[in-house]
Amino acid sequence: ESLKEEKEDWYTAVNLLYCLGKPHEVVADELGISKDALYSLVYRAKKWIRKTYEEKYEEIMKRS
Repeated sequence: ESLKEEKEDWYTAVNLLYCLGKPHEVVADELGISKDALYSLVYRAKKWIRKTYEEKYEEIMKRS
């Protein structure tokens, strides 16, 4: 939800690619963008996710 609140197109792309397992070509077509633009969008989304959740992830891993 926080990704969706940050930028809805990031959420949509990540959801279609990683939750629904759709190929990059299909997702790019559904979003009406090029594959290169999709790769860029997903890169920025992943970067935001890492920055936002890195501390929580490290805490979880320490407890494991």
